[in-house]
Amino acid sequence: MSRVVLLSHDGVRCALPASQVVRAVGSGGEDERPVALFRREPDASVRDARSLLVRTGAGERRVDCADARFDWLSEERLFALPELLRDAMALPHVVGVAEMDGVGLVWLVDLDLFSGSSAR
Repeated sequence: MSRVVLLSHDGVRCALPASQVVRAVGSGGEDERPVALFRREPDASVRDARSLLVRTGAGERRVDCADARFDWLSEERLFALPELLRDAMALPHVVGVAEMDGVGLVWLVDLDLFSGSSAR
């Protein structure tokens, strides 16, 4: 079992390793612009209410999110994305999907692979 932080980022449910979260900083708690983990236009109807300071491959960054909580994820419920699909998505930090109880499928994000090139 792995401890993860389950969250909603721009309306997209995802999970990332809990070890990559430095601290919660509240909404807009840092001067730096938050990063966008997914290449999409932010949904104006979705309000990310708080921010997390996270460790990425490009240093510490702020990620805006909603509904963040700790959870456990078993290895049997992880499904890695094939490398070809990861390359086609141009999101190397999105490494798979997971089935989470009460939530359904969520994207698995490994922030060690995040290059820092996606900013809002």
